[in-house]
Amino acid sequence: MERKIENQLARQIWQLENKLQIMKYMLNSQTRHITKLFVFLISATILAGCGKNKTIVIAENSMLKISVVNSDQTLWEYKVLKTGKTFSFQAPEFEIDGKLCRASLTSVKLEENPLKLKNGVTEYIFDGKLKELPDLLMRTTLQVSKNNPIVKFRYELSGKATHKLTKAKGRDQIN
Repeated sequence: MERKIENQLARQIWQLENKLQIMKYMLNSQTRHITKLFVFLISATILAGCGKNKTIVIAENSMLKISVVNSDQTLWEYKVLKTGKTFSFQAPEFEIDGKLCRASLTSVKLEENPLKLKNGVTEYIFDGKLKELPDLLMRTTLQVSKNNPIVKFRYELSGKATHKLTKAKGRDQIN
C-alpha cells in the first residue's frame, strides 16, 4: 500500500514539475515577445516623432541637454543648463552632383544604445534619409563628456547610388 502511495505521489510531483517547466517556458517566451514589442513601439515612436518635428532628448547631463528636432529650421539643439541658452543647428548643406543640397531628413532613427568610449566620452548617433536625395543617408554623431560642456559632432553621408561631392565654384560648398 505504501509503495502505491509513493508511486502516486512521485507521478504527481513529476506532473507538477513538467507543468512548472512549461509555465516557465511560456513566461520566458511571453517576456521576450513583450520586450521585442516594447522595443518596436519605442523605435516606431522615435521614427514617427522625429519625422513630425517633435523634439526628442538624446543626451542630458548636469551641464547640457541635446535634442533632435528635425524641423525645416533646426536639425538638433544644444542647451546649456546653467544659463538656459539654446543653440540651434540647421541641417548642413553639401554640394552634391553640382547642386547645393540641404541635408534635411525625412525621418530620424536613433541608435538604441549610446557608445561609451574608453576616455569616458559617450557617443550618440542618429541618422536619416535626405529629403532631396532619398538614396543618401546622413549619420550625425555627437560626442558628449559628462564633465565638459563641449560637444564634438560630425556628419557622414553614405549611399549605394553614385553621387559625388563637387566644387562647382572651385571650393567646398559646405554650409
